[in-house]
Amino acid sequence: MCTAIFIDVATNKPSALEYTDVCVRLDRYMDWLVDTYVDILNIIHECHDTYNYEANMNALIDSRPSRR
Repeated sequence: MCTAIFIDVATNKPSALEYTDVCVRLDRYMDWLVDTYVDILNIIHECHDTYNYEANMNALIDSRPSRR
């Protein structure tokens, strides 16, 4: 059986990783990561919408140009 070892920050001594503990921590971390990612995407979209000059400029372009 393979046992992963890490250094415990509180005691500075090596200790074995427990699979269930790692899964719980990973699940909490993934929840935090997803929430942070969604917040960042919302900020990016809001900034893009605030400073979106292209939409205003393209709104003035004739959508059916005629070729003569």
